[in-house]
Amino acid sequence: MAACDVDSRAGKHVPRVVFVDLEPRAIDEVCTGTYRQLFHPEQLITGKEDAANNYARGHYTIGKEIIDLVLDQIWKQADKCTSLQGFLSIAVNIKDPKGVKVIKELAAVCDVFVENYVPGKLSAMGLGYEDIDKIAPHIVYCSITGISTPYPHQ
Repeated sequence: MAACDVDSRAGKHVPRVVFVDLEPRAIDEVCTGTYRQLFHPEQLITGKEDAANNYARGHYTIGKEIIDLVLDQIWKQADKCTSLQGFLSIAVNIKDPKGVKVIKELAAVCDVFVENYVPGKLSAMGLGYEDIDKIAPHIVYCSITGISTPYPHQ
């Protein structure tokens, strides 16, 4: 199945994606940017205010207000697929212990963990293969990097 749907109303291809942000400025950029016509308005979901980099505030208060809308839109996109495949990509501050906790909670329910950090850095932060394996022994742990090492054939 193609990565895009045909929007029957306009006869155009619409990427199968859902953009979500509690703070509206980033999604407003998509709405007014060069590629605004690619996305259906239902796929662009925003809250009214930012969670101020506070996981609990985003999870338990502000995010709770839009979670039903987000899940509904994700199901609509998933229902259009005959062979659902995909990934979730997030940005988390892993220098903060709360960020490390979030990653560990997500790893427990994910199938694949991709590390694209400086080699060995996640291990030092408690997120290396051995750490994740204790939480989720089923997970596929992939470690890749674009940073060269002193050993060219390693």
